Amino acid sequence: MNSSAITSPIFIQSGIDTIFTFVQQYNVPDPNALTPFFEARFARLKYIQDYQFNMAFMRYTGEWVEVYRDLSLEQCLEAVENDPFFHP
Repeated sequence: MNSSAITSPIFIQSGIDTIFTFVQQYNVPDPNALTPFFEARFARLKYIQDYQFNMAFMRYTGEWVEVYRDLSLEQCLEAVENDPFFHP
C-alpha cells in the first residue's frame, strides 16, 4: 500500500463482557476497490478484576491469542505501543 492508502487513527471498540478491542482502519483510495476501507483488529483487552486485564493479539488465522495476564491498564497500553505482537 502506498502512504495515501493508509490509515485513519486507531480506535477502540467496547463489546460485551468488558472486552476492548484495538482496531486500525485502512483506507483504499482505488476507485475500483470493492470497499472504501477495511479494518484490522490487532489487540484485545479483557477486564478480569481489580483493574487487571488479560491481553491477546489477533493471529493471521483470525484467532485471538492471549499472551499476557493480570496487567494494569498502563502496562497494557505500554505493550500496545512497544510489543511487536500488537502492531497492526
